[in-house]
Amino acid sequence: MTDSQQHRTTKYGLDENGHYLSGSQHPDWKDLLEPDMENARFGLWTVLSRQIQRKGRHIYAQVRCECGKEDWKLLDNLRRGVSKSCMSCRSKARHKAAGNMLVETPAERSLQRRITAMMQRCTNPNDKAWPNYGGRGIEFRFQSTKECADCLTSLHPAEDWKGFEIDRIDNSGHYEPGNIRRATPMTNRLNRRRTQWVDYRGVKVAKHHLWHLIKTDYPDFDFGPSKVRTLVEQGMPADEIPHYQRVGHRRSTTLKTPDPAIVSLYRDV
Repeated sequence: MTDSQQHRTTKYGLDENGHYLSGSQHPDWKDLLEPDMENARFGLWTVLSRQIQRKGRHIYAQVRCECGKEDWKLLDNLRRGVSKSCMSCRSKARHKAAGNMLVETPAERSLQRRITAMMQRCTNPNDKAWPNYGGRGIEFRFQSTKECADCLTSLHPAEDWKGFEIDRIDNSGHYEPGNIRRATPMTNRLNRRRTQWVDYRGVKVAKHHLWHLIKTDYPDFDFGPSKVRTLVEQGMPADEIPHYQRVGHRRSTTLKTPDPAIVSLYRDV
């Protein structure tokens, strides 16, 4: 059957010759769109085929968005411009217009969540971390999540932040350009107010890491980490601890070995 004007009418039933007054009522046409509807564009939607679905008086067409998502959409909404794209593309367009961060990969989504958490603990008094951040004057000095994300990705791509943490170089400083960096969890844990430091061979070393450096430099050193911490607390200089002798008592021994990851924080190994 050709695509004639007769097929485009809205009349129903048969004429005096027994022909259908509307081509869309013919059994071969009642479940199909008209030929020129195939591959038709409605916003970001493209009609995939002439096949339709009927739900009562409503007609649904099978469409595909530019992002690849396929769906069935009400034909009337497509024609009136009510539906122009899938929800994901519509959300991205809205965020782009508002100047917000666009999240397209799992790495970007992870980075967005971390930035949001940073913002919350600095600005929301109801956040459980507020006392250690906003409560003591730490500020989030980026205008938006996107601005912070752009700053971080200028240092490293979003994918390269996996397994690393966002650390403030100055622990008493703010979240702002120049004071944030990518750090391992171990490095981040060191950069805390309660960390106690000692000078060992001209290097600033966390007290709970001192044993690992001494044991690396002096493999025959027989005292364990707890004894080293005790000597530091008693006021013994860190450089003298490797030569400590406990006169009249049996020296303690330990099978523990120094952690290369800890040693590498202070020197190249």
